[in-house]
Amino acid sequence: MAKSRKNINKGVTLYNKILKEFTKINNDLPEDRKLSLVDRRKYIKEVIYPQYKGTSSSRVSKKAIGISIFNVLETIVPKEGCDVNYISPSVVSDVSWFDIDEFIRDILPKCIFIRVDAGDFGTTKIFNTLNYDYQRSGVKKIYDNIREAIRNKSNAEFTGVKKLRNGKANDGTPENYFIDFILTINSRPIKPIEPIIYS
Repeated sequence: MAKSRKNINKGVTLYNKILKEFTKINNDLPEDRKLSLVDRRKYIKEVIYPQYKGTSSSRVSKKAIGISIFNVLETIVPKEGCDVNYISPSVVSDVSWFDIDEFIRDILPKCIFIRVDAGDFGTTKIFNTLNYDYQRSGVKKIYDNIREAIRNKSNAEFTGVKKLRNGKANDGTPENYFIDFILTINSRPIKPIEPIIYS
């Protein structure tokens, strides 16, 4: 019994060491190569952890783990559509307020930065769609606020506008930009819609 518990703890320690190293490497990858936490856990469970199973965490070096992670990354095809500069304005315009969650979750690529700006109804921080969460992102709160106020008396939509992230250069680098989803009520935007132009 005690031996079994010791083996479980050894396995958990090793798993967490691999996950920590994978997260560190993942954070330095370009946006089109980053993996969600769910995907990282999947590759650790199915590919990386089995290589070291039964080995003490202290006997597995970070270098060895890093090599295993890069071997996995080499097999993964980069995600398409991660460059906001190539997303057509027609794709991100006129998104009904009640469809915003589904649009972010199912239509947008899982690798771009966005913000949802509904003025007095709430504004999210700029976040990456890779690990989008309806509640934690603040989108649910905005949705609930709009639903409470509008009650189908007005036509409300979000219009996506390409903007430059703070402190980033307007040089065409994909991760320097984000799409700002600005609320429009009865065809009137809550703030001026002024997309950034890369020249």
